[in-house]
Amino acid sequence: KRQPLVYVVVLLDEVTEECGPWSFLPASVSDRAQRAMGYQKRGVPYRIPDEMMYEHVDPDDLIVFTGQPGDCRF
Repeated sequence: KRQPLVYVVVLLDEVTEECGPWSFLPASVSDRAQRAMGYQKRGVPYRIPDEMMYEHVDPDDLIVFTGQPGDCRF
């Protein structure tokens, strides 16, 4: 069972869509993709390319964090 984690991301500079925002998938979507791809099994790469991930998840599920210096996401 996973241990609960808390991530805090604080922007130090302005972050826009054009400069490559921090993005992530909700845990439920990530778990579903992990099962579908057989992630962490022999022969499955550790780093999953976007193209491979989007075979299993809807790009609209992606959460993108953009903003101004000092903006936070927990």
